[in-house]
Amino acid sequence: MRPRAVWPALTGLPAVIPFLVGLAVGAMIGLINGGLITYTGIPPFIATLGAMVAARGFAKWLTKGQPIPGLADGFVAIGAARHARRRVPAIHPCQFYPLRGGGSWEESMKYHLLGLALLAASPAAAQDIGITLSNFDDVFFTSMREGMADEAAKTGASLQTEDARLDIGRQLSQVQNFIAQGVDAIIVNPVDATSTKPMTEAAIAAGIPLVYVNRDPVDGMPAGTWFVGSRDLEGGTLQAQEVCRLLGGKGRVSIIMGDLAYESARLRTQAVEDVLKTDECKGIEILEKQAGLWTRISGMDLMTNWLSTGQVPNAVISNNDEMAIGAIQAMQSVGQAVAATPADGAVIVAGFDATADALSEVGRGKMATTVFQDAYGQGAGSVKIATDVIKGEKPEQMVWIPYQLVTPQNYKDFVK
Repeated sequence: MRPRAVWPALTGLPAVIPFLVGLAVGAMIGLINGGLITYTGIPPFIATLGAMVAARGFAKWLTKGQPIPGLADGFVAIGAARHARRRVPAIHPCQFYPLRGGGSWEESMKYHLLGLALLAASPAAAQDIGITLSNFDDVFFTSMREGMADEAAKTGASLQTEDARLDIGRQLSQVQNFIAQGVDAIIVNPVDATSTKPMTEAAIAAGIPLVYVNRDPVDGMPAGTWFVGSRDLEGGTLQAQEVCRLLGGKGRVSIIMGDLAYESARLRTQAVEDVLKTDECKGIEILEKQAGLWTRISGMDLMTNWLSTGQVPNAVISNNDEMAIGAIQAMQSVGQAVAATPADGAVIVAGFDATADALSEVGRGKMATTVFQDAYGQGAGSVKIATDVIKGEKPEQMVWIPYQLVTPQNYKDFVK
């Protein structure tokens, strides 16, 4: 049965009218495509193709594949992809094809189902994530990068990772470059947690989700930013309590702090000092306390200087494993005994992070304890939050990953 002439008044209208109608229909489909692309992650090409084919199938179903009588010649011409006997230089306007007729009911359903299949079966769009880490030379970030890569592989996200080389200006420039490239999200391990405001403002202004990892910004976390990391006060407390237990609540300790520009160094040291003030540990005296640069060589240099004064502590507490290992090497170089327990004049050393090298030292009986900071988990967690936000989900703004104490009794549990 042919549909009746529902629009006879359109006969004889100028050709511009069909073009305007076409633009309106195209705008409507564009809005639908935009929603599909934004909220489902479907690639733009597939969304457009699928929507056009589905629209054509729906129109053919609506008209039973028959022309609508009474339409202006302009409509019919556009439906044939021609105007004034010339080929229209554009994709065949499939919205109008059913108006000029042709095709069976079965064909229309084929078009409709094909379009829906294209949309349903399409993989999510690749998610481009820009990452800037404070310092690739820090072995802690090797494990973090592994976690990021493994999580990205699960979702098909594409990672672009840059090394800020402990340079605040370089890191800001890297973030600005990510924004200019139009990445879908940015992950930052700040060089300095007190200097994140320009990066935060730039990302928010560009409408790009920003995830901080490992060091939370001192300037706060406005909407549009997220954080994945661990509470440094918690880790420092675990570390100091274990040293206090090993020393029996009395003795002398030297503290190797990290770079004090980093809040993690300040908080870990604060936690150690707070523990040593408790009733159980107040018999422990702080012999030395100086800042290193998170590196093995800086820990070695500090320990060498302290030993040169003849002051040998009962324990060394370090804000990270690399400086702790440097202190161990310095003591071994002058014949000072180092052990997991303070027996026979041996110095015990406590690290922080549970890196592979530190776990090896614990296994050899040269490091008494370290604190497992899950670098892998932080890295994986930061990428997961970024991909979740890109997909339109609403993860928790602050994600805390707990610390765990590592000892000679359980260190094997942390060895990969």
